[in-house]
Amino acid sequence: MPVTPERDRRLHLLPWIVGLAIAAFALAGWVALNKQENARMIELTKVEAEQTEKLIRRDLNQRINSLQRLADRWQFNTSTERSKWEADAGHYIVDHPGFQAIEWADHTFRVHWIMPLEGNLAARDLDITSRPVALIAANKARAQRSAALTPPIELVQGHMGLIAYLPVFLNDDFGGLIIGVFRLQTWLQTALMQDEMAPYHTSVSINDQTVYRSKTGTPDEADAWIIEKRFSFYGLNWVVTTQPAEHYLSAIYSRSSNIVLIFGLLMSALVGWVVHTAISARRQARELSFNSHRLSTLLSNLPGMAYRCINQPSWPFVFVSEACLELSGYSKSELEQQQVLWNDLIHIDDRERIWRSVQDALG
Repeated sequence: MPVTPERDRRLHLLPWIVGLAIAAFALAGWVALNKQENARMIELTKVEAEQTEKLIRRDLNQRINSLQRLADRWQFNTSTERSKWEADAGHYIVDHPGFQAIEWADHTFRVHWIMPLEGNLAARDLDITSRPVALIAANKARAQRSAALTPPIELVQGHMGLIAYLPVFLNDDFGGLIIGVFRLQTWLQTALMQDEMAPYHTSVSINDQTVYRSKTGTPDEADAWIIEKRFSFYGLNWVVTTQPAEHYLSAIYSRSSNIVLIFGLLMSALVGWVVHTAISARRQARELSFNSHRLSTLLSNLPGMAYRCINQPSWPFVFVSEACLELSGYSKSELEQQQVLWNDLIHIDDRERIWRSVQDALG
């Protein structure tokens, strides 16, 4: 089949078309797998955010319930000795690490007892009415006869904290407050059980104020998987923000999509090269066949015999034209297969002279 310029141009473009088709397929696979991986990471991060909310709720409830038991014991016994109160408060602090202090204030909202006193001297004899934010929560606790929490507040001991007030009533008369003081960073670190190798970076905001950040580093690429969990608890608006930590992301986030893309691009290049090589080989074979046909036509019309031989005294032929039969009486196959050597056709007296003459010409 003759090769037209248009067909030759199409054959020239074929390797590129095949390579681009495979590359496009690999890119589509990469997009699909990457989308799947992103969805999986988002789902895992959502689960972590929900788990963080549960931990905060459970831990804070346990602490409030402990404080409530302390208040109930006061109410049922009408009064409580200081030493016994301090022993009970000390047990709660040991059992629930994360308390900055447990305190008792009388009906005038003045703090009298503190456990432990060390590190909390600034709160001794504190007048709650002097602190507007704390006073609002204390009044709320007395009015609703249940626990009330302040929003994030600067503690007199230093650092941001949260204060829980639980009212004590004696024979229906307000007798004071059991107070739980939390240093937010320390409490949440304990409640969330996070360390440097925690799988997720977590931050907590209360009433639009960030009160806790984990120390786990976070890569920029994890921004795509930031999940916010909002909820209300004890009259406060909480926001838990969660995103994968770098080491966890490296361990769990599959790079199969990138592998597929790289493999696909390599395959597109390889297949394109193979197609190009095959087309080139076919073109060369076609050109060789055409040239051989031309040469054969030329030699068949040539008067005399064309040949190629090895420069040896016996003159073994590698190639001879068809005219050899007419010239020598021997067929082309007999001469090329060296069943007959050309030297045998030369008169014995002329062999040495012809050899020297050819060598002198070549030399």
